[in-house]
Amino acid sequence: MSSDSSPLVLVVRFDDADELESAFQGQIKNGGYFISSDDPAPRTTAVEVRFHLPGIKRPVAAPGEVAFQATVEAPMPGMGPGMAIQFDKLSDDIIRSFEAAITVARTEGMDAAADPGSGEEWDGDLEESDDPDEEEDPQEEEESEESINKMMIGLNQQTSENLYQVVRQMKPHQKVVAAKRGNRNVRNLLIKEGNKKVLNFILQNPQLSVPEVAQMLKAPNLPQDIIQNIAKNANWCQSEDVRLLIVTHPKTPLPLALKQLIALNQQSLAKLAKSQNTKAQIKSNALKLLEQRRKGS
Repeated sequence: MSSDSSPLVLVVRFDDADELESAFQGQIKNGGYFISSDDPAPRTTAVEVRFHLPGIKRPVAAPGEVAFQATVEAPMPGMGPGMAIQFDKLSDDIIRSFEAAITVARTEGMDAAADPGSGEEWDGDLEESDDPDEEEDPQEEEESEESINKMMIGLNQQTSENLYQVVRQMKPHQKVVAAKRGNRNVRNLLIKEGNKKVLNFILQNPQLSVPEVAQMLKAPNLPQDIIQNIAKNANWCQSEDVRLLIVTHPKTPLPLALKQLIALNQQSLAKLAKSQNTKAQIKSNALKLLEQRRKGS
């Protein structure tokens, strides 16, 4: 396993009890898990997968490394692009947590809360930090403009090989600066880390392009408020791809999805109407809009 003390944090949530149990019995219990991604981390990258489970107070953290990288050009058969994670030996506590969560999911549903009387209270936002014990406010530490400029010049000149390690070792307040000023390579690495606070600062970067915004929206665990902030930007929402990704994202609130749905073209509406993965309300509204536009043409 990699000795790097700052593993790449990957947050995983399940949509329903069947998906949870299938993932546990078919993959996790056997020491691995496949995470879909159009931009997977390189092989041997140290990771920490944080599973959010019903009835469990804190995310269940499973350390491991990327055992196999499947790209868009060379996807894993039957799985598509992504990364196969090989876990370190899973503890009995982790196994029991999954077994308990499956029972809760079957009896109380996926949104069942943990017992409020057990352990420390958790607000559900651990994925916002690369280190669950890190309490530093990213805006607490201030540096001079000169030191910031030096840091950014050095960062933007790093080769791809070195940049990965440099970014992972940066302090939270440095990542905030990098998010607001970094080039595309820097932004891509910060987007992969999935830190919610940093993602919000990436949205403030004037160099952020529409394709990058679309790439962010392809992450199934993208926080809801990031999606809402993207939807507020009129320039990004001129893109059909961005509008469609907002509509289809599992975390998009229904009112926002329906608002973006109205702006989609007929081709996108037809795609939604035919897809088996489209939510029922989105699908029915897409069909209505499609019919109205065909009658009006």
